[in-house]
Amino acid sequence: MSPKDKELFSVDNEIAVHPDIPHEAASEENPLTETVGSPASSDSYYLSVAFEPGIPGTHTRTYSAKLAAEGAKYTIGKVLLITLLCGLIGGFVSVPAVFLQGNKTRIAILLIVVFGPFVEESCKQIGMIFQLEKIPASVKYAWQFFVVAVIGGAIFSALENLIYEHVYLAKLPAERLAEIMAFRWKYCVMLHVFCPLISAFGLYRVWKRSLKEGLPCKIEKAFYWFVAAMTVHGLYNLTMIFLEKNLFKTGN
Repeated sequence: MSPKDKELFSVDNEIAVHPDIPHEAASEENPLTETVGSPASSDSYYLSVAFEPGIPGTHTRTYSAKLAAEGAKYTIGKVLLITLLCGLIGGFVSVPAVFLQGNKTRIAILLIVVFGPFVEESCKQIGMIFQLEKIPASVKYAWQFFVVAVIGGAIFSALENLIYEHVYLAKLPAERLAEIMAFRWKYCVMLHVFCPLISAFGLYRVWKRSLKEGLPCKIEKAFYWFVAAMTVHGLYNLTMIFLEKNLFKTGN
């Protein structure tokens, strides 16, 4: 190939890479015309030979550009709405874990200390994980992670307290029930909001790395942050089991 041909077909000569460089194909002598079925100018960025799979850096630039283009349609109003919905979803989906209760047998204790926290802390983040996996362009601000965590934790805790008050503790004397519920509305709510904030920070770090690398989020990178949230939750539950006889003696 002659030097002139190499220059003509060089990646550096692509319009998608250097749109400000004059090109012979677009000169007055040979004007470009768009025909029916031809790609729009906005799509030329992705169709350029500069983004062939074999060229280093291709996927990074392609993903980042695609994310930016899709993110333009998510206004602050839409972002806020999606964030609120994700928090609500996490809070409601976690509720079935509340029913992992019963007599304080070894199996029940295992459910409360291990399986319960695992299910709850995983489900509270389902909405956020869905965003990162399926609609990553809708994740635009750091506060989204923590708003989802707070809403999910607060919704779950409120529903859990209502279930305790009207199901598990319904037969207690009114005075004792009021005492227990006062404790739960204060400390249990704090626990259920604090734990998802831990996992939210892990997801936030994954998201920041994704933006830096120009690659899709790798949720598994937040694994240890989820483990930390589950551990805090499990230790709290275990502590409450040992203190229950002294703090909340039911007389049953």
